[in-house]
Amino acid sequence: MGNRSEAISIYLTQSSNTACTYGIYGKDAIMPSKLIDGYQFFFYSNERNEPPHMHVRKGGNETKIWLGTLGFAYNHGFGEHELTRIRRMTRRHLDELFDLWDGHFAG
Repeated sequence: MGNRSEAISIYLTQSSNTACTYGIYGKDAIMPSKLIDGYQFFFYSNERNEPPHMHVRKGGNETKIWLGTLGFAYNHGFGEHELTRIRRMTRRHLDELFDLWDGHFAG
């Protein structure tokens, strides 16, 4: 399988604009993620005790958006126009993102 620090991604679903990956990063940190219009939406397995949210990464920039309020917890590098776009994408894919979160933490 190679070095455990390398990412292993299994594509669960894929369409022209979105892809859902399930990556294994490092020793035991699983990072479910979904690619939407070039933005990587993801969360870490150790974030079970936080409200549902997604980290969003693109081009070295990253933000964290709460799924319940669509508010941002932090932003590193995205401009206001991109944050507006991220909020719209999150709203448009909200059910899928909640399903990813709930499916991962179920049980």
